[in-house]
Amino acid sequence: MCFLHSAHAAFPHITSFQPNMVSDQHFYYINNFDDDLLNAAQGKWWSSEYKYGFEIEGLNGVATATNAPNVYKVGDHILQINHASHNKIKGKQIFTDGAWYDVTITVHDAFMYMEGGGYKWTLRKQDK
Repeated sequence: MCFLHSAHAAFPHITSFQPNMVSDQHFYYINNFDDDLLNAAQGKWWSSEYKYGFEIEGLNGVATATNAPNVYKVGDHILQINHASHNKIKGKQIFTDGAWYDVTITVHDAFMYMEGGGYKWTLRKQDK
């Protein structure tokens, strides 16, 4: 069942489904994921403008390159997807100041367009 798979991806520390561990807000998000949109975002992404990259697997983005080594390192969790529907992905990303900002993501072909923290930028999908 997709719901349980998504719940585990969003909350990997939960080893078995326990409804009292997750708030109603999370149930809303988990039940409202557009699987095609989420699948399009999977993989490695690179920003030539900001010189950083990440790999999205499930609902998490892990740094593959850093432009702020004092804030996060390669292998650190830097992106969390919370919602994917109506052609937009929403989540949070750590920025170079060390704060987590809300971000909105759209994916079109091999490009990811991100907006958050007063910035807009583009990432390109990398070959595996």
